[in-house]
Amino acid sequence: MSASELTPLDWHVIHFAVDRLRIAAESPDPETNETNPLPADVSDTLIRISQVAQKQMAA
Repeated sequence: MSASELTPLDWHVIHFAVDRLRIAAESPDPETNETNPLPADVSDTLIRISQVAQKQMAA
């Protein structure tokens, strides 16, 4: 499946999933109350996916 085959609903789900993943990754560990930030390359990739999804949802 290519990106052009994804429906607006598919992009909405992708955007939602990426957003929830970023929120979960930034939440503190309940046992230590410390956050473990995502590696920069992972964070950048999630941001890029989110931006593409937002553009596709708006189209």
